[in-house]
Amino acid sequence: MNDVVVWMRVDPRMWTKTQVLLWLNWAIHEFSLENVVRSQFCLSGARLLQLSRDEFLRRAPPFVGDILYEHLEILQKGALNMTIGCSCSAADVDTGRMTWCLWS
Repeated sequence: MNDVVVWMRVDPRMWTKTQVLLWLNWAIHEFSLENVVRSQFCLSGARLLQLSRDEFLRRAPPFVGDILYEHLEILQKGALNMTIGCSCSAADVDTGRMTWCLWS
């Protein structure tokens, strides 16, 4: 199994579609979220943040959308000058089973 390192800005406005899905996979695993349809979040970070709260919540199951939305808000407001990274296997990237670290 080859290890890969994934780097991304914590500022979700700068995320690509791939980075949005990496965050989503991580959040699903980290918060034990169920029944999330990943294709509903195949957007750039900038587009994701343009959604109203109601539009965002319609893309996820009840309560799950609230968790995702709040986490996204925290990232947007509190970590604009940090970098997030993880060291993991390629399989871990696909499943969201990654350990994340923050650097300022």
